[in-house]
Amino acid sequence: MSGRWRPGASWAAVAAVWAAVAVAVERWYHVAYELASFWTPGGDFLYFVQAGTLVAAGKSPYGLAQYVYPPPVAWALAPFDGASIEREWLVWLGVMLFTMLCAAAVFAWMESPGLPRWAWPLPFALAAFTLLDPSFYPAARDLYLGQTDVFVLPCILLSAAAARRSAHLWRGAWLALGALLKIWPAAIALAVVQRGGSGRWRALIAFAATGLLLPISVVVAGGLTGPGALRANIDHASHQPLLVSDSISSVTSMLFTHSGLARPVLVSPALHAATWWGMTLVMLAVTVVALLTRGDPAMCTFNVTFCVVVLMPLSHRQYALLALPVLWLWVVRLVRSGRGRGVAIFAVLVMAGWWLVQDHTWQYTGDNTHLSALQYVMPFFADIAAVTLSVVAEAVYERLRRGRGAGPSDLAVTGEPDQRDELADGPRAPGRPAALPA
Repeated sequence: MSGRWRPGASWAAVAAVWAAVAVAVERWYHVAYELASFWTPGGDFLYFVQAGTLVAAGKSPYGLAQYVYPPPVAWALAPFDGASIEREWLVWLGVMLFTMLCAAAVFAWMESPGLPRWAWPLPFALAAFTLLDPSFYPAARDLYLGQTDVFVLPCILLSAAAARRSAHLWRGAWLALGALLKIWPAAIALAVVQRGGSGRWRALIAFAATGLLLPISVVVAGGLTGPGALRANIDHASHQPLLVSDSISSVTSMLFTHSGLARPVLVSPALHAATWWGMTLVMLAVTVVALLTRGDPAMCTFNVTFCVVVLMPLSHRQYALLALPVLWLWVVRLVRSGRGRGVAIFAVLVMAGWWLVQDHTWQYTGDNTHLSALQYVMPFFADIAAVTLSVVAEAVYERLRRGRGAGPSDLAVTGEPDQRDELADGPRAPGRPAALPA
């Protein structure tokens, strides 16, 4: 689509987009003000501070049983040992909020050049608003706890941007850097093996080489016993009897056993096992479909991230903020002209519904035994439905986009040249380009 300004472009649309930017900025100030007024440090942040104190004293951060993270988080806080905890907390929150704005800026950098000029602010406004809206529980929960998931989000976005630009070494390196903040994002590297992708070996080698920093850092921080201590801490954290977890195992337990976390719908070991296997197999199949779909490597990265969040044995509601790029990219596709607009409308409606469910359904208060498990796990079911429909929509969208007669605007959707089979178009004449420019 041409980026040229057209007099016929609706001034109302322009005003609406810039109003969205203003609202997004207002949301940022609103969240910052509320959190600054609420001085009590988040529970997970306190663990980070305690681990930093151990590092400052020359000890292993894994001497703290609750510390289940790579050393860089403790190293970042070690220099501030002895400082006011309230001041540290406010600085940490400021860094988190700034990182969220940076994530929105990275997405805008990825997508704005492919839009008409009047819509250039849209990606930033969309990303900032949906991420910073105080009623979006996953992000609000991450801020409340002082967790590190918001720091992983820019790594995922930068990896997707690198894939778009065939910067394969950077694609793998950014994914590995995300795993240096929290271990589990390493599984997102599955997206590198997407069918039809290029440079997968270079990306995997860069991921493995950069990923070596993880075990090296654990040994540097904890000595030769560091890896074993980290593993013991993870085992301890994952076997807490009343641990709130948004995973298939936890959800099926709440629904069909006396979990102590919610009132079960029905106590049935058979239904518990059948539901666990059914959801696991469905999500594994969805992941495979995402990897087998040729097309935009960015959307594959975002969909695989969503699948990993759902499939993790120990997951939490705040991890769902890492699925937001799926919503963002479908909205941008809808704004562009080209084939598959109906599919994009469907996907946007699905993902918008998912975002709203995160806002209004989750009722966690620390003691949900009085709540029905069905209400308690509804956001998790929304995750499964949203990622499944997004992956299926992507497969249909790519098939339509690569169909006979696709025009230049269709080929610009992914930022990459068209990859239609040469046999479908007939032999190329000498000098005919292999693909139209994106």
